[in-house]
Amino acid sequence: MIPSTLGALAIAGAVTLVPSAALGSDGAHGMSVGLTLSYSIGARAAFGIGGDLRYTYYQDAPDGFPHDAHVGLGAFFQGTYLLGGAGRFAFGAHANLLSQVVLDLDTEFGATIRTKSTEGKEPGGVGIHLGIVPLFNPLVLETGPSFRGSIAVTQGMQSEFIVGGDIRGPGPCLFVQCFQVVSGRPLRPEPNAEATLAPLLVGPRDPTRPRTKGRALSRGARERLLSHWARTVSAECASVPAFLALARDLSRAGAPAALISRALVSAKEEATHTALCAVLANEWSSARLSPLLPPTPQNTDRDLSSLLRRLALDSFWDGCVGEGAAAAEARRALRDTTDEPAREALSVIARDEQGHADLSERIVAFCLSAGGKPVRDALMESVERRRSFEEARLSAPAEVGAEDAEARAFGGPAADVERIAREEAFEASLRLVA
Repeated sequence: MIPSTLGALAIAGAVTLVPSAALGSDGAHGMSVGLTLSYSIGARAAFGIGGDLRYTYYQDAPDGFPHDAHVGLGAFFQGTYLLGGAGRFAFGAHANLLSQVVLDLDTEFGATIRTKSTEGKEPGGVGIHLGIVPLFNPLVLETGPSFRGSIAVTQGMQSEFIVGGDIRGPGPCLFVQCFQVVSGRPLRPEPNAEATLAPLLVGPRDPTRPRTKGRALSRGARERLLSHWARTVSAECASVPAFLALARDLSRAGAPAALISRALVSAKEEATHTALCAVLANEWSSARLSPLLPPTPQNTDRDLSSLLRRLALDSFWDGCVGEGAAAAEARRALRDTTDEPAREALSVIARDEQGHADLSERIVAFCLSAGGKPVRDALMESVERRRSFEEARLSAPAEVGAEDAEARAFGGPAADVERIAREEAFEASLRLVA
């Protein structure tokens, strides 16, 4: 019954999942529905079962919080049936902190309304609601223990302490980027916009394909693998229209036919990566995950000079650095991976992403040749402006969990691999502006 319940929650909350960048670069909106199980002590000890509905607006965490964390603010409503004949309703505001280790610490403040018991022994009333819920986010769902309380306000009502567990879907990792996924060329709906990921459609799992892989792994390792591969599917799928747009823009810029042809081949390679990673993601998912191909973004460059500058900057950061890091990360992950399907996928990704990084170097060279000093100055200014950010990002300590070691055998990257891979690609790319 539990797997079907989890699947129903995921499908109800995310039949179509919208990537964060599609909602605007300033933040992302999220909605979730959930199931709550509880045991309350106070007026009368009682088990409870209920539902949870909440809205959250996510933004990047300010300085002083963990690197690449997000903060969320929103509203919630809970309704609970207490066994023995009473109801408890809570509503108010909640705030959460979502860290790169995919831990969502949610806090709640609001009001509680408790109905009179059917036997009339426990009076109803109104109280102040307080709650703290640490949740783990395996992408589609989030789950964890809950600790809540109600401070009685009205006469006759007693204060309560409530302990239990929450299951919600979809998790915040579908609205904001919990992992720094570097696979594939980022898809940007417009110049300088945040990269967007391909939506994932959630459906019932094929009953003829039972999950048999990794049964000896801990739950945390399995959830980390699901998050990693599902996120990679989204990134790889979004790279297909990114390369189609690149081929179009190269044609508009008068680039050699060989560069245009190679960009189109790269789009096909990203489609292959998507298929390989989708198989791996579905090995760890209780539901079927299918990526939805995003549309190709329109060209908005005013003139040839603007087009050449953008192509140079995008190819340097998204191609030379980003896809160079993806290739390096895949090569490093291969060292610890023993699962054969994961090794096959990583081998293909490492080879192709290195080819995409090499293509980007050729595009940068073309743009510098065709655009001259204005393009070179724009590229050097961009590198100088972002250098301190890159250095801070690369110096951030990696948080290592016990599940990392288990996940590495199935293609999950080690905690510090993304940092090392990006540092390697960034240093190699600097020679283009030397």
